[in-house]
Amino acid sequence: MKKTFLKLTAGFMLLSSVLAITGCKKEVTYIKDKEIIFVQPPAPVYKVDGIWVGNYTVDIYPELGKQYYSLILKPDGTAINETKWTEQTHISTGTWTMKGDTLICNTTCIYGYYVNIGVREIHTAIFDKKNGTMSKGKWKNPAPETGKGDIFIMRKED
Repeated sequence: MKKTFLKLTAGFMLLSSVLAITGCKKEVTYIKDKEIIFVQPPAPVYKVDGIWVGNYTVDIYPELGKQYYSLILKPDGTAINETKWTEQTHISTGTWTMKGDTLICNTTCIYGYYVNIGVREIHTAIFDKKNGTMSKGKWKNPAPETGKGDIFIMRKED
């Protein structure tokens, strides 16, 4: 009985060492009635906060094409949006929240063309926690303004 237990323990330790050295994925190994069960670790869950960079379009000016767009989402709920509109930088600040898998940012322009100072914007996108990606991004100016368009952003990696 002791020899069988020692052999099983030694085999387990050898198998664990080989898996730890050669395996790329960390696994948890359980022995239950001489049967080895491998349990995969859970998939990573990405957070929405961070730096997102890409471009945006303006529905009423399609001839301008894609313009520069960045969005900084801080863990405390603060949002900073920087865009370029015909080579003029605009900076907006505000807040962000999540409603289900939808990101909602409310910002107000604090720097840029004079006529845009004080203009509010709502930015939305669908956030995929499993892949850490954004899709279906939209922006719009709430009434009385009428601007709107699409947003295409990706997380900025270090």
